[in-house]
Amino acid sequence: MMKKLILPLLLLACSRAAAAGSAGADPFNFLFLDAGARPVALGGAYTALARDANALLYNPAGLGEIKEPQAVFMHNLYFQEITQDYLAYASPQGWGLSLNYLNFGTVRRTTVANPTGAGFGSVGLTDLALSAGYGAAIGTDLVAGAGLKYIKESVAGADGQGFGLDLGLLYFPPGLEKAVLGAAVQNIGPDVKFQGDNEKMPLNLRLGAAYRFELKGQASTVSADVTRARGEDTLAGFGLETLIAKAYPLRLGYATRNAAGPGITAGLGYIRGDLTVDYAFVPFGDLGAAHRLSIGYKWGGSARKPAKKAAAASKKTTAADRQAWYEKRVASAKDFAARQNYTAAVTEYKKALALNADDPQTYMALADALMRTGGFKEADNALARAFKLLSASDNNRAYVLERRGAAMLKLAKPGAAKKYYAQAIKIAEEEETTGPALENSYYGLAYCLEKEDRLEEAMRSYKMALQVAGSEALKKQIEKKLEALEPGRR
Repeated sequence: MMKKLILPLLLLACSRAAAAGSAGADPFNFLFLDAGARPVALGGAYTALARDANALLYNPAGLGEIKEPQAVFMHNLYFQEITQDYLAYASPQGWGLSLNYLNFGTVRRTTVANPTGAGFGSVGLTDLALSAGYGAAIGTDLVAGAGLKYIKESVAGADGQGFGLDLGLLYFPPGLEKAVLGAAVQNIGPDVKFQGDNEKMPLNLRLGAAYRFELKGQASTVSADVTRARGEDTLAGFGLETLIAKAYPLRLGYATRNAAGPGITAGLGYIRGDLTVDYAFVPFGDLGAAHRLSIGYKWGGSARKPAKKAAAASKKTTAADRQAWYEKRVASAKDFAARQNYTAAVTEYKKALALNADDPQTYMALADALMRTGGFKEADNALARAFKLLSASDNNRAYVLERRGAAMLKLAKPGAAKKYYAQAIKIAEEEETTGPALENSYYGLAYCLEKEDRLEEAMRSYKMALQVAGSEALKKQIEKKLEALEPGRR
């Protein structure tokens, strides 16, 4: 009886469709509740934007796009004294953690015979989700991720516990560098034993898209999501964000799942360096309004993060001055690299990129220096940026992909390395170019195939590498490989 009384309140709290069909039979409906003030203010349209610490809640593939360590904490003062606390962390190594806790407070216990509950006392309802996940690039334009969550719901002293799996993708369409598409399947898992019944997990499908543009000179983003939960109607969310003076984001959204209110969402924020504070407001009609406050923090920096001194200087100098300073930094970096002081070269290249973040050659040079210092993950990030900046006809595209393959091998990701090598070979052959990019890609592909025990394919790739090899040293190395794989070849 208690479950039947409390679950409708839970459904309203999660602001899902009123005509939810069988939704009341599913436990863990709190998983549909948004967290993080920015996603909330954007109407929950975050599947394609979840490239931050909120990724596990919306699309675990976003963990593969993290460039620096970051964390977010949110407190949600919901209507009817319901509270929600949410904490998430994401690492540039591709993994993340999150904790989501919902407390409905207490309600008076009642029965049919005693509808007032006199003398029965009160009972509580709480929900908990603890998640961990990982995301990584699986190609030039595709990122994938997965998350595993432990979930617990306590209703009037009865507990239901289960595990759910989330899978997600992010796709960056070639030629549309300002657009991104996202998809996720959430809460895949076995039935849950809850109060004597076997109940299904609230399986959910998310599809989303986002696009960056300028609105009256201000950086802006528009996003849209479509979601479909098990046994429910298709729901939609839309969001618009404009960043005023690079420090004050204004947000407006709309979500069809808010059956209790008009569906409008709104919010604002403040960005100061690595610290972000966000606020979101959601009206729920007669139930009241929800207020969410999030605090996010990033640390560690990235190749694209401007150095404070360079940023300050850029405000006081002309474009010609900045270009001269940029060229000086690049020259200094090259000098350090020539003397094999790659750590200093990395520092100088980053300072140069703080002045000009649109030069793919500098990103490529930075990646080379990072590879030599063991910064393979950061090198791959720099190479990814370089590839997006290169034109479709630039011969360096094959080289960048070959280097990304080498970085993936260093990170013990041969599957990703193999795909980069194959793409580099395709581009080089289409453009009828030869050189280190092609020969190293064939050699790298053969090496990956050999590790997979696909020896016949590996030998074919080694032979192709031998045909295009330009150096005697590489030819001898390939010959040795072929002799080891094919005894009696001579």
